[in-house]
Amino acid sequence: TTLEQNWESIVKEYKKLASHNLQSFSDVGSGERGSGHDDHKVVTGTSWKEYVLFGTGAKNSDADAPLTKGLLRKHVPDVVSLAEQGGGEVIFSRLAPKTRIEA
Repeated sequence: TTLEQNWESIVKEYKKLASHNLQSFSDVGSGERGSGHDDHKVVTGTSWKEYVLFGTGAKNSDADAPLTKGLLRKHVPDVVSLAEQGGGEVIFSRLAPKTRIEA
């Protein structure tokens, strides 16, 4: 199976996480997770929040998003490995209405 074939299950897992742990989503560029300090410079509008699945700020457990994390490890292992080695993050991203990411 692919990520695309599992999109509904991934969204369901995201919604469960967001409804029970919205405080675990941090503002992009806030510096709360130790990286991405300048990311806020590209955000205009209301709010851009993120939940780190892999990389700086991620939980050391798959309990938060087991299906999504398993699929990512299976289909994009190099991305997961890079994030776990400090080369960025794999995130759930949440944009509020009228929020834009500028280039």
